[in-house]
Amino acid sequence: MMRQTFKSIPPRRIVEEFGNFDGKPAERAKHLWSQFGKKTIANMQSGAHLLAVLWESAWEKGKGDTKVTSVKALTEKQAMKICADPDFIPSVSISRIGALLSKPGDGTG
Repeated sequence: MMRQTFKSIPPRRIVEEFGNFDGKPAERAKHLWSQFGKKTIANMQSGAHLLAVLWESAWEKGKGDTKVTSVKALTEKQAMKICADPDFIPSVSISRIGALLSKPGDGTG
């Protein structure tokens, strides 16, 4: 799936489009969507399908029906305590990511 995704939208093309965009930051997302939107949707569909197959397989292999006694959802706070890395770049919109990726002195700008 990753090979197909990279073939469909080469990461270098995304980076180049992002870097070469000359408009306002708020317009960048619209520009990127016009360039990659349909292929992005197809790639997300493939990823969601693969993830569903993997989870279903893991449930069956792990005998989830007999071993899991609660399927109560975690709260957002509980989930973030388990998996959030405070040093990771936060999830932000396209119009805000540029500033986070090019902080002075970090070698990226």
